[in-house]
Amino acid sequence: MTPVNPDSDLLDGPGPGPDGPELDDGVPARPSLTGHHRVTAVLVAHDGQRWLPEVLDAISAQERRVDRLLAADTGSRDATATILTEALAHGVLDALVTLPRDTGFGTAVARALRGTIGQAPVSGDPVADWLWLLHDDLAPGPAALFELLLAAEGDPQAAILGPKLRGWADPRLLREAGFSVTRGGRRWTGLDRTERDQGQHDGTREVLAVSTAGMLVRRDVWESLGGLDPALPFFRDDLDLCWRAWSGGHHVLAVTDAVGAHAEALGTSRRLPDAGPSRAHRSDRAAAVFTMLADVPAWRVPLTILALLTGTAVRSLGYLLAKVPGLALDELAGALGVLARPGRLRSARRRRASDTRSPWAPVRGLLAPRWAPVRLAVETLGSGLVGPGRLAGAETAELLDERRGRPARRVLTRPGVLVVLGLVLVTLVAGRDLIGHGRLVGGALLPAPDGARALWASYVAGWHPVWLGSTSPAPLYLAVLALVGTVLLGKASAAVELVVFGAVPMAGWGAYVALGRLSRARALRVWGAVAYALTPTATGALAAGRLGTLVAVALLPWLALAARRVVTGGPGGRSSAGLRAAWGTGLLLAVLTAFVPLAWVLAAVLATAAAVTVLRGWRSLRLLVVLAVPLAVLLPWTVELIRSPRLLLLEAGLPGPGLSDPHLSPVAVLLAHPGGPGTTSVYVTAGLLAGGLA
Repeated sequence: MTPVNPDSDLLDGPGPGPDGPELDDGVPARPSLTGHHRVTAVLVAHDGQRWLPEVLDAISAQERRVDRLLAADTGSRDATATILTEALAHGVLDALVTLPRDTGFGTAVARALRGTIGQAPVSGDPVADWLWLLHDDLAPGPAALFELLLAAEGDPQAAILGPKLRGWADPRLLREAGFSVTRGGRRWTGLDRTERDQGQHDGTREVLAVSTAGMLVRRDVWESLGGLDPALPFFRDDLDLCWRAWSGGHHVLAVTDAVGAHAEALGTSRRLPDAGPSRAHRSDRAAAVFTMLADVPAWRVPLTILALLTGTAVRSLGYLLAKVPGLALDELAGALGVLARPGRLRSARRRRASDTRSPWAPVRGLLAPRWAPVRLAVETLGSGLVGPGRLAGAETAELLDERRGRPARRVLTRPGVLVVLGLVLVTLVAGRDLIGHGRLVGGALLPAPDGARALWASYVAGWHPVWLGSTSPAPLYLAVLALVGTVLLGKASAAVELVVFGAVPMAGWGAYVALGRLSRARALRVWGAVAYALTPTATGALAAGRLGTLVAVALLPWLALAARRVVTGGPGGRSSAGLRAAWGTGLLLAVLTAFVPLAWVLAAVLATAAAVTVLRGWRSLRLLVVLAVPLAVLLPWTVELIRSPRLLLLEAGLPGPGLSDPHLSPVAVLLAHPGGPGTTSVYVTAGLLAGGLA
């Protein structure tokens, strides 16, 4: 990397004057600035040598030059300090301060501005004093500053303005054009992960917030608000400042004619924050909770706490099911760490109260739509299907997307995805008579209540008989169906339908992934996945409405994968990976046990065998974790199972004589022929068994 060339034409070329571009042959390129503006740019750098030379070139190439360029280096360990020192020596920078490595962005800006004084305008007209905040991985386009100032002249109440941000390596990728936040504190841009910039979001408009990467702030508003809150060193400091500006009667604008290329080094984990918690996810969640509780009006604080805790619990559960307990711990620790320090929140609210005119009215209409959390959850799941969510090495999200070409086409042509889509089609065709005719009922299916609230009520009401000595069967699976029904907008019947129609595709997907641990032959994996998903055990359970069997068929491949990681400990046999896998396996086993209690007994037998033959000594504690998690999660129903062992032989739903074959022979059982309605001929299952043994 080389510093900015002081002899470059970008620095010493004539360029347009401070009032905008000159006319060329009498044809104006764009409107001119009518007011007098003074712009002080503040560049904060932290291990940014790979982007800094281009950033400095881009700042110097602005059509409307900055009046002063200040820089702050927060303890960089690469060549950043050298680049900035050379830029200062050549007159590119007007001042440079060096700060400790753990200095936050807002503190760095404040330290760089310390002691700066304004200059009198050339004429007697009033001058508008502006601050332009810049990251070391943001390269503003040549007209960025000019367009921001032009938009500011069009709205006298505009106090904060931000550019449209595109990808660094691929400028076609649209990263941000202003953003909002959900009521649960999640950042919402309204953009797809790989959305291309085709002008579909162009136009200057009011937004809740803009990023500090390229943010233009009126200096009087900056000083009246106290700048960026030092309690937010990196994450959500932009949202907090813009929220306070709206509450103070000012406007925040996204100016899409101003464009910048942003590498998002911190957001893509290409570098980690040195201020605040060392884990970026925990720091981001803590900042989100702090910002929401510090800025909402007092009467909304209880509702906001409820929304934040609900979102935290749901995401933590999702991380646990995905076997990433570290992220689940970060999610919980970030939120609870803020709530555990109410004095800090009270101080923040008192500081904001003095600058607040209308704390809620202008913000309410700019919040993310209420369905935004659902879309964010779907996009997170979709990114997991495309590939790993966390980037490795120097790969950014945009480089990864560019390497993949067209992600949608690549995903849809994968054999595993084709297997799932094919099984979905087969399931819909086979169950076409059940679609659109009201709720599923019959066979072993219990009548579904009107809403998920009724399922929750039944589940909670069932706690009392356990402690009073009742021996009535415990509905272990109600909590799982209630949770699924809640996610599906409170529709309990939709939860049952999802289990019934989704079991076969889920089983095929799991089998395809599991077979990938045994063979790389795609044809073999596809054949095995389809054969497993369409085994008569699954199709017979689908015809008879046996929820327990359907859940077992769907979860067994995933449970086998998780159990394998418990035994092997992951790549290299790491014990920490094996222990983490034990928690995830225990949660999967808990869900399966809720529908088929006998599954826990079978798991205990297999765990005992594994403890004797494979895992010995202290490593066998992993198996204890696997078996203990279901017992703890399913309390108090665990007590009922211990008191009434006969319940272990039941599964979810209603048993009945018409759902089984009373004349089933031992040979049929050996050939995996379950009998009952909806099963195929015994010759079909015999062939499947023979193929499986082969």
